[in-house]
Amino acid sequence: MEEKAKVESMGDFRMPTMRRLAPGEVIEAAVVSVGASDIFLDVGGKSEASIDRKELTNAEGECSVQVGDKVQAYVVSTEPSIVLSIGKARKHVNLGALEDAHDLGLPVEGRVSGVNKGGFDVDFSGVSAFCPISQIELGFCENAEVHLEEKYAFRVIEFAEGGKRVVVSRRKLLEEEQQEKAAEIESQLIEGAQFEGKVVRLQPFGAFVDIGGVQGMVHISQISHARIEHPEELLSVGQTVQVQITKMEKDPKNADRMRIGLSMRALMGDPFDEAMGTLSEGSMVDGKVIRIQPFGAFVQIVPGVDGLVHISEMAERRIANPSEVVEVGQEVQARILKIDRTSKRISLSLLGAEQASTVDMVVGAVVDTVVDNLKPFGLFVRIKGGGRNMRGLIPAEETGQPRNANLRRVFPEGTELKAQIIAIDPENGRLRLSITAVDDSQEQDDYKSYVANKPGGKVKSEEPALSGFGAALMNSLNKKK
Repeated sequence: MEEKAKVESMGDFRMPTMRRLAPGEVIEAAVVSVGASDIFLDVGGKSEASIDRKELTNAEGECSVQVGDKVQAYVVSTEPSIVLSIGKARKHVNLGALEDAHDLGLPVEGRVSGVNKGGFDVDFSGVSAFCPISQIELGFCENAEVHLEEKYAFRVIEFAEGGKRVVVSRRKLLEEEQQEKAAEIESQLIEGAQFEGKVVRLQPFGAFVDIGGVQGMVHISQISHARIEHPEELLSVGQTVQVQITKMEKDPKNADRMRIGLSMRALMGDPFDEAMGTLSEGSMVDGKVIRIQPFGAFVQIVPGVDGLVHISEMAERRIANPSEVVEVGQEVQARILKIDRTSKRISLSLLGAEQASTVDMVVGAVVDTVVDNLKPFGLFVRIKGGGRNMRGLIPAEETGQPRNANLRRVFPEGTELKAQIIAIDPENGRLRLSITAVDDSQEQDDYKSYVANKPGGKVKSEEPALSGFGAALMNSLNKKK
């Protein structure tokens, strides 16, 4: 009996019961030999399975395992021989992890491996999933390429067909994180509150800023005191900025959400007040034309401080449009005509800047003028080289025309004349000019030349005196001598 038992026992040992392997199963097996093209593993009993050596060869061409090492492998087939795969085992394991993440709502980390129509390919250690473009970030994704090769945490929102269809979302996690942060600062969200935020998106009309889980919008007019055409001139995505809440209202499309208006400009000093320490009426300033309107051009003196050059202060001649003289972006020099501190407006002149110092405004000076306007009592003229704001009056009796003459016919607007300054009102600086005085001066010069060429070269008292304003001027000149 004992001998029989031993035989039975020995028989059991020699022919153990073998578990049948099935394709798709993941097993652990030990390496028993390493061949030139295949690696063989012990899968129980007398059975051995093979794995393509390439699956366990590193970048240098060396085999990464040796006899006795254990590996996890995927059963590819069992007939006619057992074939295993390491790569498929990993994929199988990762599919299981993704399925668990889907069922339990757990986040998993993946790498954005590609951009395709409608979204992204995301790699989870060999398992490929799809992330719709609307699910990669909060809001609209403007540049898909910035996410390529980035590693993010995702939520598995769909796991179907045994893992053949896996859809993930990063936005879900971002929204959850945003909601948590928003709950923490909800009590601080009041008008006037100040925050440090991060620019998350730029649009032509403004910048969206995250202030701790809540997004607000800085309108382009609230980014800076200086006028800009697009927020990207001063801001970039990811930039840290200081903002103040200026407005809060219910979102008309979603009553549960608030629309938050932010301002960066509100936290900056007023550049107009700061500039008042260096700007004064009559002073010269350099600036850049930033905007042109039919009535004139706006010139930026310093960032946030603009002045207006009225069309009448842009050229000596009459112009129909400011673009005939200046263009946007042009650097100009201007003279400040007026500063209105109450309305914070500055009036400028290009004429005064260019030629204000070229004319000596003293009695007796002969200047070039242009007729601006006509009245029955005389001509209103602009002094060329004196700026548009330097004007004077030539009385009708100083035009050299007969009484009741039609001055408009003789001197139409735009007529250029030489005139002599005969009086300056010290209180308001108004000039009184004369055309006949110029003629008399010329007559006097001719007379003096005539006398100088006579024998003796001296003016004799018996010489006939000049009449009119010329005589008066001669007497004045003799007194100065």
